Amino acid sequence: MNVTLYSTKSCPHCTAVKKWFRGHGIRYTELRVDQNSRAAKTLARKGLRGVPQVEVGGTFVLPLTYPKLTKACGIK
Repeated sequence: MNVTLYSTKSCPHCTAVKKWFRGHGIRYTELRVDQNSRAAKTLARKGLRGVPQVEVGGTFVLPLTYPKLTKACGIK
């Protein structure tokens, strides 16, 4: 399962999602939209504003809530 976290350095909610991933043993790729213009453009093309945004298996988890993230990541 490919999991991508779109984040910025100063985002406290991004930090919380990273902690949640670590707590559940979820491996993920972090793309910092404040440093990666391609990642920022990806979000803009999808009409997504703000971070964190999480993509699981090519699908964005919207709205980003822990119950939806749990289901998308296949956690029982």
